[in-house]
Amino acid sequence: MGNILYTLLTRKWPFEGLSEKKAKKKVETGERPPVLQNILSSNVTETKVLLQAMNMCWKQDPKERATSRQVQNYLNKELEKLNIKNSEDGKPTGAKKGRA
Repeated sequence: MGNILYTLLTRKWPFEGLSEKKAKKKVETGERPPVLQNILSSNVTETKVLLQAMNMCWKQDPKERATSRQVQNYLNKELEKLNIKNSEDGKPTGAKKGRA
């Protein structure tokens, strides 16, 4: 899930250009793909939320790493703060006025 969030934020695949074997070795040693400083220092709420969710997935210790359910609950809570509600079927029903 963290890789999907990374791709949404950066529009790149994690460790792009490396073989799967080399990328796996980097992850196993605790390394994560780079995130540009302009993304890390963004003041855009949605970007901050996606960064937090990504970092929840990227904890090295599995005991500290969030489950998919925990990430889902976090994202739902943040969507509610932005006044973006989900209908019973899980589809977004709208966003706060002024947001694209």
